[in-house]
Amino acid sequence: MDKNFKINMSELKTNKPKIVIRKFSNSLQTQLSQPILKEFYAETFGTCLMILIGLGALAQTKLSSIDDKHLSDLLSPNILAGLSLAIAILVTGKITKAHFNPAISLAMLLTKQMKLIEFLVYTLAQFIGAFMGAALVFLVYFDAISDAKKSGSLTDISTIFVTLPNKSVSQVGIIADQIIATAVYLILILAFTDKKNFQFSPEGTALMAGVALFSICSTLSYNSGSPLNPARDFSPRFFISLVTWNGQVYSNNNYYFWTPIVCPMIGSAIGTGVYSLVISKNLK
Repeated sequence: MDKNFKINMSELKTNKPKIVIRKFSNSLQTQLSQPILKEFYAETFGTCLMILIGLGALAQTKLSSIDDKHLSDLLSPNILAGLSLAIAILVTGKITKAHFNPAISLAMLLTKQMKLIEFLVYTLAQFIGAFMGAALVFLVYFDAISDAKKSGSLTDISTIFVTLPNKSVSQVGIIADQIIATAVYLILILAFTDKKNFQFSPEGTALMAGVALFSICSTLSYNSGSPLNPARDFSPRFFISLVTWNGQVYSNNNYYFWTPIVCPMIGSAIGTGVYSLVISKNLK
């Protein structure tokens, strides 16, 4: 809280609550005018935009494949996942650090590129933004989803919004998959954003971040859809649990829901450590 906001015992003992309330009000106004609030709004909007485009592409592909199996496509959602990230960075990058992913924010915290309070604010913005993005996708495709459910061709709408483990892969394999995929993803992100390594323009950095996401989604998604982003999986999952009023979205697949939250964060820490030791430490 603002340094000017101090409550001492003498004020309380002499019954001066108005002074305390006034100081708190002034401090709150000061905090609300800080740049971190502007970053919070921009990070929320950017995450929402990224999820809207990326998840919208996945929803469109899955719903289209119900009518015509020939329209089932793995490439389009992966391309749009990368493009959605690049677009969101270009739209909001002058206001926010444009992480849109708690795993990336954790890497920036570990490399001392952001403070703990910033990490917490950004993480909250990312989960809120992802929830909003999922809600917008649901709204846009509400009629199509309703028709698919009525016809019986879509029995579980969560398959559109959340990642799911491949039934042929063990729990250990799923955990290893997500940790490794996120670690590699963070190594790419850190390499493309490290000024000691490359001197990309802001537009170039946005493009390469999109390329990094596309690369991982196109190569390491068979086992569990390459979540990589705790906000991208949990917030849409939470939204669907509210819409369907069904807790199975958490208990399905042996309570898989915690894996895309925890494992990407572990992978982020590992990827950050590997990049720091192997690459960053040796750059001049």
